[in-house]
Amino acid sequence: MKFIVTYCLTVLFYLSSNAQTDTVRVFDHLKPFDRWQLKMSNKNSFTLLSNNLFSKDKIIIKGIYISTDSTVKFICDTSKLKDKYLAAERLKKFSNIPYIVNGNLFVKSHNYFVPLNINYEPNDTLKTPKGLCARYYRGDGFGSNTIELKANMTYVIYDFSCLAEFKEEGTWTLNNNLITFAPGDKESSMLEWFTQNKKMFVSDEYLIGKKLTRTYTKTKKVVITETYCYLSKQQVF
Repeated sequence: MKFIVTYCLTVLFYLSSNAQTDTVRVFDHLKPFDRWQLKMSNKNSFTLLSNNLFSKDKIIIKGIYISTDSTVKFICDTSKLKDKYLAAERLKKFSNIPYIVNGNLFVKSHNYFVPLNINYEPNDTLKTPKGLCARYYRGDGFGSNTIELKANMTYVIYDFSCLAEFKEEGTWTLNNNLITFAPGDKESSMLEWFTQNKKMFVSDEYLIGKKLTRTYTKTKKVVITETYCYLSKQQVF
């Protein structure tokens, strides 16, 4: 009898704890002309924000999303946009934002969605390389981080800014669309800026890192935030 009571109390505690947990997924895309953050709650609502490095992010629009196992679609009232240009067809040459606010369908995998890798150029001299081995970029044009995957299973991370340049080297392995990095320096790694376990998801044109944080509200509710950082495949001549 004592065992049954203990078991029931344990189950009730577990259910109560889960009921007080929320998950928020944050998708962080940083690229010249295509800078944004998208926050998705587990209540099928989303908030699209600007992605500003030197000022507070501003809300662009809010709405709901429809998700399946392989796709996601964002639905919002574009008449509420303060800047109507963000929904304009011509902006699709530069940014994912008009695709998001106009309800275009995106591919979804492993709880993240895959945006378009938009590279606007006035001519076609630059091409996006095929295959996994390439350079992957994240930055705003003033500073940037680049991960180069090489065919000999080594990698190089470059950190460029107006003040300095840093480099990190190591090796990588691939298993089921998940890259595991092994930095040469065991003490610290620039990978910690994008992912907390030195692993990144792979899509056709992105490396995607994932970080987890846990916070608590005033009502003791647990909020788990999953942040996904995109590095987009760079074009080459």
